[in-house]
This record gives sequence, C-alpha cells and structure tokens, in this order.
Amino acid sequence: MNRRQFIFGAASVTGASMVGASAFTTASATRDINIEVAADDEAIIGLVPSDDTDAAELVDDVLVIDTQVESSGLNPDATFTYGDEDEPENTHLFILTNNSVDEYDFEIEFEREDNEAGGEVTFDFYDDDGNTTSVSTDAETVTLSDGESRYVVLTVDTDGTEDGATLGGDLSITATEPAE
Repeated sequence: MNRRQFIFGAASVTGASMVGASAFTTASATRDINIEVAADDEAIIGLVPSDDTDAAELVDDVLVIDTQVESSGLNPDATFTYGDEDEPENTHLFILTNNSVDEYDFEIEFEREDNEAGGEVTFDFYDDDGNTTSVSTDAETVTLSDGESRYVVLTVDTDGTEDGATLGGDLSITATEPAE
C-alpha cells in the first residue's frame, strides 16, 4: 500500500468516527397537546340514558345505573326488565354509540361484586336488525362503525336471592382497534 492510500484511508475512518462521536445524548421539544374530556353521552364511548326509565341517568356527566331509584330494592324470586326486548330501539335502558370517526371493537364485561348472592344480571346489546349480544358472566365484543349504536336492555333475575342480596357490579366497556 502506498503512503497516499494509507493517509486517505486513515482520514476517512477518523472523519467517520468524529461524526458518530458528535451525536447528542438528550433532546427536548415542547408541543401543544389538546385533550378534552366529554360527558358520557358525547364521549368516544357514547353512553346515553333512556328517557323511559329513571334507572339510568347521567350524574356529573357519567352514566349511573341504579334500580333502587324508585324503591328500596327488587323483589326476591322475580325478573325485572329495563327496556323492551321486542322493540329495544324504542324502549331501552341506555344506548352505546361509537362517537369516533373510526370503527372499533367494544369489549363489554360485567363483573359482579358478590357472585354468591344468587340471581343473574344480563345486559343485552341490540343492533338495528334485532340481533343481540348478551353479557352476563363472560366478556363479549361488538364491532361498531363510526356513529353506529347498540340499544341496551337490562334484565335482573333475582331467583334464589334473599332480602339484602346485592347483584350490582361494574360494567366495563373498552374500545380497541379491530384486529386486521
């Protein structure tokens, strides 16, 4: 190797290592972020109570379901339905609506506080064609396009319960992008 090739090669390696050595270790940038919170009836997961019953209402912008609004409790060994299973689009407990501009999978789960109390709580989610997805003990998923809704009918079966039994729990609705 002649001396000029060696000097040129060494200069190239040295120049490359100087560029790599000048990389930064931290950087900072500030951007404006706009995050707004909306009431349940207007949020991405739209939850709109029915005008037909007092068992569902917006309290401080959050959907609250309370069957004790009209009394101190439900009768044992009886069945109570909040909404009309034959015409859910007209009479329902509440409406679930995808208020996003995209399609989402909505996983719906009801977790009871006391599984030993007996009875059964079932949420039926009806589409415009009358098809239903029922949620009682296992999570179910419905896919909703932008603006699409499900009419929700609640059925509470108190069979096998006693005075003071609690059938309440947490209804969770999680929206995720559909799997491709």
